[in-house]
Amino acid sequence: MKRVAIKLIAIVLLLIGRNIAIAQDVSMDHEAQVILSTLQRFDDTYICDVNLTLPMIRAKVDGYLRKQAQPPNDVEIAKAVYTLFPCPFSPFADYAAQHYRPALAKDIEGAWLYPEASQKLRFGPKSPSWSRVKALPIKCEGVAYHPDGVVLHAQIVGKMACPFASAADIEKAFGSSPKVESWTMIADGRFKISRTDIPDHLEEWDIFIITSPHERYGVQFNTGDLVAYLRREKGNDYNVATLFWHLQRLPQI
Repeated sequence: MKRVAIKLIAIVLLLIGRNIAIAQDVSMDHEAQVILSTLQRFDDTYICDVNLTLPMIRAKVDGYLRKQAQPPNDVEIAKAVYTLFPCPFSPFADYAAQHYRPALAKDIEGAWLYPEASQKLRFGPKSPSWSRVKALPIKCEGVAYHPDGVVLHAQIVGKMACPFASAADIEKAFGSSPKVESWTMIADGRFKISRTDIPDHLEEWDIFIITSPHERYGVQFNTGDLVAYLRREKGNDYNVATLFWHLQRLPQI
C-alpha cells in the first residue's frame, strides 16, 4: 500500500498546472507515464486544447497508434500526443469532426490571406517563438498556391495596412521576382514546401478545410477557409506543430 500511495502522489505532482482529471484506479503503465510526461513538459508550448481525462487522452492515443504496423516505442507515443493535440486547437478533437476534413490539392489551389485577427493563434500560448516576433508584429500574410506548384508568399509587418485584397495583389507584389518556393501534396491533408534558395530545405504541413462555420478563441472560421499546422522542419522529427495558419480565400480580382 505504501508503494501505491507514493505512486499516486507522483501522479498528482506530474499533473500540477494541467486541466486533466485522473480516477484513483487508473493504471499507470509505461504508455500512460510517457503520455503524462509529454503533456507536463510541453503544456501550452506545443500541446494545447487538452481538457480531457487521462483515459480519454489514452483512448485517442491508442486509436492513433493502432494504425501503425509496429508496436509503439516511447518516441511514437510522444509523437501521437503531439499529433493529436497541437496548438492552438486540435482538428482531431470530437467537436472537430463536424468542422474539418483533410484538404486535397484542389482545395488548396488559389490565393489566400492570413488575416491580422488570426495572427494571435500563430504559436502556442507559451511558445518561445513569440519572443522573436513581438518586436516585428505581422500585420497579415498573402500566399498563392499555383496549380503548377509555384508558391508566392509575402508577409506584411509593422503598422502599414494589409495590401492583399485579391489574388492580383499578391501577383503584383512579386512582379518579376524569382519564384523560389514550390508545393507538392504528399498525401491527402499533407503537403510539403521546397525551396531553391535554401539547401536541403525541410517543411511539411498538415492542412484542413473548414466544412462548417464556427468560432475558436474569438476568431471566426468560415466554410472554405483553411487551417494548417507546420509539422516537419529540421530538428523536428516528432510531428510537433510549431506554427499555425488560418487562410481565407481571396478573390481573383
